[in-house]
Amino acid sequence: MNEILEILISVFVLSFAFSIFPAPTTFFSFHHFLAIVATVGAGFALHELGHRFVALHFGCKARFRMWSGGLIFALVLSLITQGALIFAAPGAVYIYGKKISKKENGMISAAGPLMNILLAIAFWIFELFFPHFKSVTSIGVIINLWLGFFNLLPVFPLDGEKVKRWDISIWSALLIFSASVYVLYLLF
Repeated sequence: MNEILEILISVFVLSFAFSIFPAPTTFFSFHHFLAIVATVGAGFALHELGHRFVALHFGCKARFRMWSGGLIFALVLSLITQGALIFAAPGAVYIYGKKISKKENGMISAAGPLMNILLAIAFWIFELFFPHFKSVTSIGVIINLWLGFFNLLPVFPLDGEKVKRWDISIWSALLIFSASVYVLYLLF
């Protein structure tokens, strides 16, 4: 299947799973769904591109491959829990063409969650300057922090396992940074 098509399918399914998450209104809102598509799309795409660009920097070839089982599980779990729990693992960037070191693999793996954390901060800053977009920016902050935090869990095949194996202090710093941004966002 075409890589762009696989990314678009993944974005749509993840967006639907996240749209089940309690909306700001009691009824389904098309505006809310579009906000989720935009924020999940940006977060997911930049997460995967982060992996890809760092891999390319190290001279590797990289390609996103959709994981149908992960998409189905995300959708079913979100439906069962009414959006309270979302397993966001729609696929991964596969790296090939060159043997990479543990450090390179760790850096490639850290790039995705770091992109989510930075994107969450960007949405937050945008919200501070344009508060009338809060219905969209707050979704962008929360979803991207969730994607970054989830991917930092030290469980194979998630990014966190590879980052922790490479350097536990960098893994800890990213996890603490992600959680800190979330707490600060909730407080302010």
